Amino acid sequence: MANRERKPVVIIGGGPAGTSAALCLRKLGHEVKLFEKQKFPRYRLGESLLPGTLSILTRLGVADKVNEAGFVRKNAATFIWGGGRPPWSFTFGTPKTAPWVYDHSLQVTRAEYDHILLKAAAEHGAEVREECEISDVQLNESNDGNPSVVTWTAADGSTGTLDTDFVVDASGLRGSLSQKLTTR
Repeated sequence: MANRERKPVVIIGGGPAGTSAALCLRKLGHEVKLFEKQKFPRYRLGESLLPGTLSILTRLGVADKVNEAGFVRKNAATFIWGGGRPPWSFTFGTPKTAPWVYDHSLQVTRAEYDHILLKAAAEHGAEVREECEISDVQLNESNDGNPSVVTWTAADGSTGTLDTDFVVDASGLRGSLSQKLTTR
């Protein structure tokens, strides 16, 4: 494997996990091809980010774009576990002791938040293919230096294959790769 050209990393799924992986891999200099079966922005339920997520967004270089979206700032949260039980409250009041430590979180609109991250992955050099689903993965588990092969199908009916050294399954609940490997 040392004598052959490195193949791109294929990421299945363009949500926060897939785009975070794409941004990290691009920072490390890897070629990335991200496949998302839907067109963004697409509907998802809202999300309450934790303060630590803001630190990650800063390290990924996308915190400014997320902040520019004007999402609701949250300083605390309360969980209520059914009727008659006391609520559990907690604060995000950690002192801001360094630029990457946050004393608040954000309540984001997922469609907008996810779209910001997907566009950032593309802006940082990942090849993003929306409305393009990975329909099969043939993993090379023999350790013989040959790549794995993914098959994709686009919404327009076109199909293709791509050699890859690594596949990241960030397909969420669908769990494309884990279903294929029956590890779910």
